[in-house]
Amino acid sequence: MTNKTTFEATDAFGWSAFANKLEAFLITERGFVDGSLVVSLNAPFGSGKTTFIHMWKNHLDGRQKSDLKAPQCILLNAWEDDCCDDPLLSLVDAIEKELQSHGPDKQTKQRLDTLRDATKDAGWFLVGMGNSMVRHWTGLDPVAAGAFAEGKKATGNEAPTRPDILSIFQARKEALGRLKDALRTLFSNSDRPVLLLVDELDRCRPDFAVQYLETIKHIFDVDGLAFVLAVDLKQLENSARALFGEGLDFPEYFRKFSHRNIQLPKPDKQGIANLVTKYTDKYLDDPSEESPRRKSCMSIQDAGRSLVEMSSSLEFTPRQIQEAFRIVGHLTAGQPGEKTKLYYHLTASSIFLAFLSLGMPAEFQQIAAGHMHLKQLLDLVVRFLPKKNLDWWAFVLALTHSGDDDRLDVPMIQAEFVSHGIIAKDMTAEEFLSRVGGFHVPTYGALSLSQIARKINETERFASEV
Repeated sequence: MTNKTTFEATDAFGWSAFANKLEAFLITERGFVDGSLVVSLNAPFGSGKTTFIHMWKNHLDGRQKSDLKAPQCILLNAWEDDCCDDPLLSLVDAIEKELQSHGPDKQTKQRLDTLRDATKDAGWFLVGMGNSMVRHWTGLDPVAAGAFAEGKKATGNEAPTRPDILSIFQARKEALGRLKDALRTLFSNSDRPVLLLVDELDRCRPDFAVQYLETIKHIFDVDGLAFVLAVDLKQLENSARALFGEGLDFPEYFRKFSHRNIQLPKPDKQGIANLVTKYTDKYLDDPSEESPRRKSCMSIQDAGRSLVEMSSSLEFTPRQIQEAFRIVGHLTAGQPGEKTKLYYHLTASSIFLAFLSLGMPAEFQQIAAGHMHLKQLLDLVVRFLPKKNLDWWAFVLALTHSGDDDRLDVPMIQAEFVSHGIIAKDMTAEEFLSRVGGFHVPTYGALSLSQIARKINETERFASEV
């Protein structure tokens, strides 16, 4: 994410108001819990959690100079450190980097040094715990073996004294206690609330995700801190069940870690319309002269209204909408400086099929194979396209249909249109033929629905093989 990810530049869904409410809730709620406040911000994959988190952080960072009470925000990407097997170091590293980036005063620097030293002490014990799997399968403890080697190096050939297990346990607790004290001291005199935004936890390995939650619970349980976990709770539940079995009561289990579960608002129709407009400008109707994309001669505004309805009917996430537009953008891309234009029926059909490939892949593949009859196609049109533009889409898609016989058999097309309620029963054959004439330009035969669908398949197949 870049610094351009702000509410002003990026927020298609009006989430800035939700961010303000969430901020007020967290500041108030943290006074009603012992230790740190932990809330989950739940939404399915692809719903915009990461975008929201980055917009919110940039918004809070932008208020630091003008608002002395604005929360200090620390962003953590759990998935980036998934390979390191150490949530403690991941959390401390993010805290240190964030505070250092703001030019800390002398006292804060000293406290950061204390936190760093305490983390090093505690880290040795956590590394030892991380080697339990090696010890289980080989009978060897890598940390103990290293200590043994260091002992022999220091004392010659004399083996070091066998460690006192109880003393090690007590030392570990003392080290973790010093770490918590260092965290309390670091944030105790802060006039600003401290928000730690954790992203991508649901994408981590099951064992790392659970260990991350345990670390927040037991080590970062410090008064004044507030954690926001941006997660897909369903995916996190799958991770927990992978470790503890299908019989796990996940809501009760997760209650140990999270005080509140908050839902990221789903985009409303206006929000989807804003996103469709953004992607239409980006992928289909880029007005810049240097753009390599062909320009469609269709009415993008009319298509946009239908795209909103399709996105809503198929319940697409923002990520799926973007992927659909990427497919269309690829299909309609030309060479730099090329002035070729696409006829509206090819662009409209490409949009319809791109969405269908993601939302209803079985039906899409049926079209690609040339096995979908006109009746089945019109069933989809009636089901997923808006009533206001239904006849327009029906004519465009029917006349671009893969079956040559269907496109030429005007009486059969009229009968299907009547049976699907697309046109009035009393429309005469002459009137219907006149409507067909308004849509049926010579280029309709150049590329059929099935051919466009196969081109999408070729693009996706190539991308998956690269």
